[in-house]
Amino acid sequence: MYKIKSKISIIIFISILIGGLIIGCNNDKEISSINNYKESLKKPITITKNSLNIMIDPRIELLSIVQYLSNYDEEYDLMTKYDFEYRGRVDEYFTPFKEHKAVKLFDRLSDKGFLYHIPPETMLYMTNKFKLREDIDMSEYLIENKKELEEFYESLYDFFRDTKFNDFYDENEEYYFSLVENVSHTIDGEDDIIKELEEYYGIKQKSYNLILVSLYTEVGFGIRLGTVADEGYEIYSVIGPTVSNNNVGFGSKTNFNSIQIHEFSHSFINPLTEKYWNEAKKYSKLYIPVKDTMEKEAYGDWESCLNEHIIRAITARFNYKKDKSLGDNTIEWEKENGFIYIDKLLEKLDEYDNNRDIYPTFESFYPELLKSLDYYIENSNM
Repeated sequence: MYKIKSKISIIIFISILIGGLIIGCNNDKEISSINNYKESLKKPITITKNSLNIMIDPRIELLSIVQYLSNYDEEYDLMTKYDFEYRGRVDEYFTPFKEHKAVKLFDRLSDKGFLYHIPPETMLYMTNKFKLREDIDMSEYLIENKKELEEFYESLYDFFRDTKFNDFYDENEEYYFSLVENVSHTIDGEDDIIKELEEYYGIKQKSYNLILVSLYTEVGFGIRLGTVADEGYEIYSVIGPTVSNNNVGFGSKTNFNSIQIHEFSHSFINPLTEKYWNEAKKYSKLYIPVKDTMEKEAYGDWESCLNEHIIRAITARFNYKKDKSLGDNTIEWEKENGFIYIDKLLEKLDEYDNNRDIYPTFESFYPELLKSLDYYIENSNM
């Protein structure tokens, strides 16, 4: 997505927890025994269309309300600026809880780097009973710091309990369903983004999940979770809306498709950059001319900058296949926003498209794609 924020390692969050920022939690009590009041979050409201699970996830909705009540937006401009009916209902119901310990804890965490994709990703590791999921492959850091992570979940459980969150969720179920239904209507029967992505990258994922978040601004976060059973990855696109005349929407068909291609592509491209980092880092001096521009969008290093360039080139490639003028407009937009290496990447993608017998998967082509950056190295003054 055009405002997508770069992935900051979840290790940062774990380090924060280790550092003792979690204060005032009772370590002796199990979350499930704190209180018997409706102790589980509701199930997501979901419609599946062409293998895409479109949903309102109560875990993310709960988190977004805590974020909204905090000082998060003042610092990072990631929450909605629109005035609309649902936001008003959130204000009316939850404003009395602005001083809740979960809100204060979130402020402390966000001040130390708990930002962008990390909060929603952390929630996706959690069950509806505020426990770590056992079906998801945890990193070594998560395993070592399981207790601290559960303490973070406990603060959210307290907020859930104290606010009677499920009551609010039930009262707004019709609104949530309308969002999911409207987005599902954006996808027609012949428009199969998931099939196109899997054919393009040459691999399949376990599931594709689109989470709609009314209180976020027009951001997008691409997230992936590995499964214990090694069944592939759960991949997620977490996006905020635009609002016009109190109508909450998630883009036109064309814009919607571009956003999902972009967000889901992070789960394909980011791991390749990590795997082939010894090759990718050879081009790291290309970050110098764009550093100031990239940092404003939270792409604070060459790795995230490179991922964004590649994904935006791929998104443009998909748009060209739909309509030449759409592709041209995409490239022009990206270059105006500082993605100055996109032209040669896009040209190189032609080679991939025209030689799939040689390159059956995008991974097999990735090292070759990096060579397109040689042009910028050879023609720079660095």
